[in-house]
Amino acid sequence: DADADGALIDELVGRQNVDGGWGLQTDFESNSLDTAIVLNALARAGADLVPVTKAVNFLVLAQNADGGWGNKVGGASDIQATISVSGALTSAGVSTAAEIALSEALAWLADKQNIDGGFGGENGVGGSNVHDTARALLVFSGAKRLEAIRRIDALQFVAERQSTIGDWDGSVYTTSLAVKAMQTVNLPNLAVTSLIADRDLVRDGDRVKLTAVVSNDSSLPAEGVDVQFFDGDPEADGVAISLPLALPVLGAYSAFS
Repeated sequence: DADADGALIDELVGRQNVDGGWGLQTDFESNSLDTAIVLNALARAGADLVPVTKAVNFLVLAQNADGGWGNKVGGASDIQATISVSGALTSAGVSTAAEIALSEALAWLADKQNIDGGFGGENGVGGSNVHDTARALLVFSGAKRLEAIRRIDALQFVAERQSTIGDWDGSVYTTSLAVKAMQTVNLPNLAVTSLIADRDLVRDGDRVKLTAVVSNDSSLPAEGVDVQFFDGDPEADGVAISLPLALPVLGAYSAFS
């Protein structure tokens, strides 16, 4: 519930080091990987901007000259650490410095895509694996930069490594990452991002104009989409209050109202 979530956020913020980062435990030296994990959680939970900004600043300063991050500050840039930090900065999105750092990190990651289409290996050298490839696809998709990598090659790498019983690597976690990546990158992602009425005070019988904004937060276009307004949940006896409206083709990362 909200109180429990608030208590967990307070606990995490209370463990933030003076430099803005987090370590594995309280009073441990801050490192990029743990800081990215906590920052991502705080940003997604809508935590106060102050600890989020401090964490972003820590990560920006900890970035290596090549654009990546190591598991510890000053360590060699690492695929998994850089993916984690890039995802956290995308979630936080609070400063120009963070955007610059993210762009440099994604450039470093894109350069580490292997010939087979996958990602992974020791410091980005060889050893593609489904776990890192799926996470890379998700982080480039989340940052709306899929054009920076060979998307089809990465998807093919993942698809070809599905087992005959349907899983990946015999792991529930890796399987969930693979499925999420393939759904996110292969399909349009539509959402109603705004719904506005043309008047605030309404009485029974008044006519109201509703304006909805439908967004496609995907690198793929969406076509053949109909929108219809309902009074209530359409899957639970909601009543249609408009005819279906055909939308034009929604391009990648576009919106229509």
